[in-house]
Amino acid sequence: MKLEKDWFEVNGVDQLFSPAILLYKDRIQKNIQQAVGYTLSSNQLRPHIKTHKSGNVSKLMMEAGISKFKCATLQELDLLCNAGAKDVLLAYQIVGPNINAFIKLQKKYRQTLLSCLVDNAEVADVLNREASKHNEIIHVYIDIDVGMGRTGVVLDQAEPLVSFVQCCSDLNFKGFHVYDGHLLGLCEAERLLKSAEYLGAVKNLRTLITPMYHSAVDIVIGGSSCFPFYVQDESVVCSPGTFIFWDRGYELNLPNQHFSFAAVLLSRVISKPSNDHICIDLGYKAIASENTLDKRFYFLSDPEIFPVAQSEEHLVLNISHSTKSWDIGNVIYVLPYHICPTIALYDKVIVIEDHLIVEQWEIGGRTRY
Repeated sequence: MKLEKDWFEVNGVDQLFSPAILLYKDRIQKNIQQAVGYTLSSNQLRPHIKTHKSGNVSKLMMEAGISKFKCATLQELDLLCNAGAKDVLLAYQIVGPNINAFIKLQKKYRQTLLSCLVDNAEVADVLNREASKHNEIIHVYIDIDVGMGRTGVVLDQAEPLVSFVQCCSDLNFKGFHVYDGHLLGLCEAERLLKSAEYLGAVKNLRTLITPMYHSAVDIVIGGSSCFPFYVQDESVVCSPGTFIFWDRGYELNLPNQHFSFAAVLLSRVISKPSNDHICIDLGYKAIASENTLDKRFYFLSDPEIFPVAQSEEHLVLNISHSTKSWDIGNVIYVLPYHICPTIALYDKVIVIEDHLIVEQWEIGGRTRY
């Protein structure tokens, strides 16, 4: 009797080089629909493309009614504009030559509304002067720090910065940007409580400064870990990213968000140094390795094997508890714990539909200016 294939197995896998990333298109589309399903309207989503860095994936989102996006690099910004995005927030404070590069992109892509972040008056002043030189208006969101401790102005110092930006003739204040990534490790009840606290505080700030403006003041808040809590408020926009592919780390940390794994690493056994060990071609140049060795991989092909050593191009696995027979050349399918930096290690990905290899997509956002 022919056994049914697991969802991740690929017909014609012998054609594929390893290591490689496999993307499962139907699962990507399902994840997009699920993210939209959390919201009151697709207009509440501004997905961050730092996970997929792909024009093809961005277009799938646009086909689902998503028109606003967020990114972290100029290359990602360029990619989104070229893909036809209508509204892109560069969620980064630009300094140095990046300012003029941003202005050039704004001139190049007039069909796209571009914006960026500021968190201090000094940068706002430089942005204003450079915009004036080029006869441009730069749209800005003020970055608010609610506990991440990475970028942003704390809430009680935000109002003076809003006032300063208002006085900059060539800056247009769009609203507030808030990232809450530090909540990922908390339980759901704690995340729900904290997210309500953050949103309440930022909405109070918006109420305070709104009389100064004739247009709406936007709030962009919520990454993958908390965005379902915020979207019940129709006045906010959320920017999850990892939902598009999901990964082992998010599965463990967010068990109540039932997104589907849509990105899998293909690897092969390249050596068998002993009866209890095999070596596969999944070194730390092929998978995100910021976590400890036990929190980098989940082996879909055999959860009973475990890593013992990793170097640039090699990963040694202990197979002593496995009930399977592992030989040189065998394929192993692997889930990364952290998909975002893993994707950035690859120039292209293999797209799978119904177990079949259908095409290749470029990861155009992985390079730098």
